[in-house]
Amino acid sequence: MSVMKVISDVKDVEPKAEGVIKRMKEMVNTLKKHSINMLDRGEEEPLQAIDNTYAAFKETTQKVFKIKADILPL
Repeated sequence: MSVMKVISDVKDVEPKAEGVIKRMKEMVNTLKKHSINMLDRGEEEPLQAIDNTYAAFKETTQKVFKIKADILPL
């Protein structure tokens, strides 16, 4: 039943994720506009980190829904 819980959690979070990502990007852009340094040595660009994390989230979401499609006929 933990698989169904994960599927439910993903269904709850997925619609909200895009709005959160958009707000995070706006915040980073505002900080950049005001010349706030957000980088430490060896870290990736904040906007790139947000994009990479969102891409990983979307990939995980697709995997979850594939698993859901696989188990529904059972």
